Amino acid sequence: MPDLLPLSLTPLFEVSYGITPFQMFGDTPFGRRLQAATSGGTFNGERLRGEVLPGGTDWITGGADGSLHLDADLSLKTDDGAMIHAHWDGKLIAPPQVLMQIVDPSKRGDIDPASYYLRYVAHFSTGADAYKWINGIYAVATARFTAEGLHYRFSSLD
Repeated sequence: MPDLLPLSLTPLFEVSYGITPFQMFGDTPFGRRLQAATSGGTFNGERLRGEVLPGGTDWITGGADGSLHLDADLSLKTDDGAMIHAHWDGKLIAPPQVLMQIVDPSKRGDIDPASYYLRYVAHFSTGADAYKWINGIYAVATARFTAEGLHYRFSSLD
C-alpha cells in the first residue's frame, strides 16, 4: 500500500477581532452555552488581507469533561472588496480560574496563553474569482485571548 502524503502547513493569515461581552445561556440540554458577537477587526496574510466585519458570532458550549467547544462564523471583507465567509470550530481547555478571567474583559488580555489550550480548524467560502482557491482548503490555528477579544494565527493544511 502506498504511503500517505505528509501534512504540511503554510502560513495563511493572522486575524484579530473584538468581541462583545458574553451572553450566558446557562446549562442547556446541549451543555453550558455562552455567545459573543464579533465587533470587528482585521486579518492580514501574504495572499489576502482586509477587515473582519462586525456581527459574526462565537458560540461556546461546555462539555461534561470541562472542555469547551467553540463555533465561530465571521464575515471577512478583503482589501479589494471581496466577501469571504469563515467558519471555525475549536477546543478550549483551561482551569476554572482561567475561564473566569476569559469572560472578564478587564482581565482577559493579561492571561498567559500557556495557561490554556486553544486550537481551531477552519474552512471558508466565497464566490469571488480572485479568492476561489480558499474554498478548497482547510486551515488550522492557534489563538490567544486579548483585552479586545481574540488573535489567531492560521495556516493552511497542504
